[in-house]
Amino acid sequence: MKIHHIGMLSANIEKEARHLCESCGYERVSDEIVDEIQTAKVLFLKLPAENSLLELISPHGENSKLDGAMKKGIKFHHICFQSDDMESDLKKFRNNGFFTLCEPIAAAAFDGRKIAWVMDSNKNLFELVESRKCNCR
Repeated sequence: MKIHHIGMLSANIEKEARHLCESCGYERVSDEIVDEIQTAKVLFLKLPAENSLLELISPHGENSKLDGAMKKGIKFHHICFQSDDMESDLKKFRNNGFFTLCEPIAAAAFDGRKIAWVMDSNKNLFELVESRKCNCR
């Protein structure tokens, strides 16, 4: 597995994206994407010399899954790994004491590729996203 992206919460992802592009040299690599299942809006940024992405995430809709974290002021949300074999990688996580929060499900932010969520005993959140053979998001 390799890191696909780091997820960061933001109350205003457009404003946050502008700030990171102007001050840190990030470039936008997506428009704002609404994911009704994940109850989130996301936008992806990338540094020119890097392969991994930065995902800005904002709650979407009433009772978003992200509301609690936003109210607590949490900024860092998760690390996402690109997976060539999601079932095998999920099994490895489980065998190492992680528990599954979400079995593989299609995701709007990744053109329907499947994602899954796991958490370790320290409450660190990790996402897996299916690999793709092209240079897409």
